[in-house]
Amino acid sequence: MASSLDAWNIATRRQFGWGSYDAVTQSGKRRMASPNLRSEDRELLSAHRRQLQAQSRDQMRNFSIARWAVGKHLDFVSRFSFTSQTKTPFDYEFQARMNEWMNEPRLCDVTARHTFARILRMTEARAVLDGDHLLVKVAGQRLQQIESDRIRSALLRPLGRVVHGVIQDDAGAAVAYQVHARGPNGSGYELQREIPAEHCMFHAYYPAERADQTRGIGLITAGINDFIDAYEWTGIAKATEKARAAMAMIFKTTSDDAVGEYTDWGRGKYKVGFGHGPIKMELDKDDEVEFLSSQTPAGNTVAFFNGCIGFALKSLDIPLCFFDETLTNFFGQRAQFILYIESCKSKRENLRTNILNPLARWLARCWIADGTLTLPPGVTSTTLGRLPFAWRAAGLPWWNPVQEVTAALMSIRGGLANYEDVYLEATGRDWFEDMLRLKEQQQFLTDHGITLDPALAPAMAAFLTGQQQQQDQQQQGFSPLSELPVAGDLTV
Repeated sequence: MASSLDAWNIATRRQFGWGSYDAVTQSGKRRMASPNLRSEDRELLSAHRRQLQAQSRDQMRNFSIARWAVGKHLDFVSRFSFTSQTKTPFDYEFQARMNEWMNEPRLCDVTARHTFARILRMTEARAVLDGDHLLVKVAGQRLQQIESDRIRSALLRPLGRVVHGVIQDDAGAAVAYQVHARGPNGSGYELQREIPAEHCMFHAYYPAERADQTRGIGLITAGINDFIDAYEWTGIAKATEKARAAMAMIFKTTSDDAVGEYTDWGRGKYKVGFGHGPIKMELDKDDEVEFLSSQTPAGNTVAFFNGCIGFALKSLDIPLCFFDETLTNFFGQRAQFILYIESCKSKRENLRTNILNPLARWLARCWIADGTLTLPPGVTSTTLGRLPFAWRAAGLPWWNPVQEVTAALMSIRGGLANYEDVYLEATGRDWFEDMLRLKEQQQFLTDHGITLDPALAPAMAAFLTGQQQQQDQQQQGFSPLSELPVAGDLTV
C-alpha cells in the first residue's frame, strides 16, 4: 500500500512539477546516474582498475602532452628539502645524516638504483596515474617500492575484510597489504607475502572525497578520455597532412592523353620538375593544374583540440595557459600561477602526511637506536615522536626581484611577514642555517684579510632603489621606498 502511494506521489510531482529537483528528473536529453549508491571501491572493480591503470600508463608512454602535464605536476609538488628545528647542535647532525641517506641510492633504495628524491617523485607519479603506491620499510633503513597493481586480493583470503588487497580491521583501518609478484612474461599474479601495515607507507589520492574509500584513484582519471581524444586527433591530423603532401598537385584536362605519372614525370604529357628554383609548366589551353593546399586544421578543430587539452589538464589543476602561453598576458599568467600554487599546497601536505613525516620519525628512531645519532637535550625515547622538523617545498624564483624584495621588506617592517617565511618561499632553504653560513663566510673574510669592494653592494642597492623610485614617481608622483630604513641609509 505504501509503495503504491509513493509511486502515485512521484507521478503527481513529475506531472505538475511540485517540489521536484531538475537534477533528478528523468529526461531523454541527458544520461542519468545510477541510483545505486555504493562504496567507491565497488564502483571500480579489480578488472576495471587494471584497465584504468593501463590507459593512464599508455598515455604517459606515448602522448607528450600527458607526460609534460604529469612532469609539471611533479616539479611543483614532489620536491622537498629536510630541516631539523630543535635549534641545537643536533640539527646539524640530523640534517647531515638525512642528506647523506637521501642522496645515496645504496642507503635508501633496496635496489640501489634511486636517490630518495627520485623515489619520492616516482611515488607521487604512480599515485597520480595509478591511484596509490606503497613504500615498504626494510632492514638497513632502506625502502622498497610496490606498484599499485601488485596489491590485490589473494584467492585464499584470510579472516577479516579484504578490499582490493588491503586487509582491514572492523573499523576499516589497514592491517596488512597482500603483495603479489607478477607472473612470468608479465602475465598473471602470484601472492608473495602479506606485509603488516606498520612496516608500510601508503600514498594515495581520493579525488571523489569519499570517507569509506580504501584504494586510491589517480588524479588523472577524470582527464583520461580527453587526453585520448587529443592524442587520436593529433594522429589523424598528421596522417591527413602527410597525404596532402604526398599528392602535391592535381592536373585537370579534357584530353584523353596521359598527363604524367607520379613516379616518372618524364613519360607523360607534361614534364614537371620539383628541383631547385621556380617550377615552369606549359599547359594546353583547356588544361589546368591545382596545388593541394591544406586549409586544416580548421578553427573549430583547433578549438576542439585545445578544449580536450584544457579539460584534461584540469584533472591536475594545471591551467591551459601553461600549455599555450599565447592565451593570456603576463598578468594573466601570474594570476593563474598563484591559483595553481594554492592547489599544490594540499597535494604537498598529502605527501608530508603519508610519506615524509613518518619516514623522518622512522629514520630518527633507527639512527638513535644504532648510535649514529644522539638525542638532543630534553628529548627522550618517549617524546621522540614530537621531535620538531620540517619538509620544505622547493622555493619559487621571483618574477621581478627588485619589486618583490622591496615588497617583502615592507611586509616584514609592517609585521605582515618574517624573514624566515619570506626566505623559505623564495629559496626553499632554512633561513637560520643560511644566516649562520653567512656569518661563517664573513668571519672567513676577516680572518684571512680578504676585503671586498665595500662600496659595491651599497652602490648597486642605491642604483636599483633610485631606478624604482624614479618609476614610481613617474607613475604615482610619490615613492613608498623612501620610507624604508634600508633605503635611507644607502650611500654611493
